[in-house]
Amino acid sequence: MKKGFLQKRGEYLKTYKGFSVKLPLVVVYARPNGLDKYRFGCTAPRTVGNAVLRNRVKRWGREIYRHYDVPEGIPLDLHVFVGSKRVKYKEVKFNEFRSQVHEGLERIFRRFSKSSR
Repeated sequence: MKKGFLQKRGEYLKTYKGFSVKLPLVVVYARPNGLDKYRFGCTAPRTVGNAVLRNRVKRWGREIYRHYDVPEGIPLDLHVFVGSKRVKYKEVKFNEFRSQVHEGLERIFRRFSKSSR
C-alpha cells in the first residue's frame, strides 16, 4: 500500500478524534482517512526542547515510518506526537525512540485489524 505524509494543520487535528496509544516517549494517534494510502506525520512542541532537538525527533519519526512495513487493510492517518514534559529528549537514543514508535504503531494496527473484522 502507498505511503504519504500529513501536510496541513487540519489533517493533524483530525487524527486526535480517532484512536490513540500513549507511551512514555510518544503518543500515536490514528484515524481512517478514506484514501488509498497511509499518511504519516510527526509533531514536537516546544516542551521537547530547542529547534535542533525538535527537528531531530521529527526526522527520526519520518525515518522510522519510511522503513516500517505497513500492513494491508484500512488506510489510516498516523500522527506521532512527541512531547512528554517528564522526558529529557536530549538523552533519548534513537533505538529507544524507534522501539516506542514501533510499539505504538503495532498497537494501532492490532486495534484496527480487530475492528475491521
